[in-house]
Amino acid sequence: MKQISIILAAMVTLSACKDDVKSPQTVQYYIEHPEARQAMLDECEVKNGSDLDADCINARDALSQATSAKDLENLDKYFGDTSSED
Repeated sequence: MKQISIILAAMVTLSACKDDVKSPQTVQYYIEHPEARQAMLDECEVKNGSDLDADCINARDALSQATSAKDLENLDKYFGDTSSED
């Protein structure tokens, strides 16, 4: 009977671990939350396999998009509207 209790407790503990797995944040989330993006990028720098981690990929994509948007803002500031109108 004691063995069954131990096995049951182990099963409950292991099943609870599945709930700890979080879904990766989206690129849009990281664009809107630069502090979270930087924290994730810092973590990804030292994390093995970060090139395959969805959060790392999304944080890098968000950085790229945010940087591009900022560059366009600066161009518009100095040179006027840089969007092409054909």
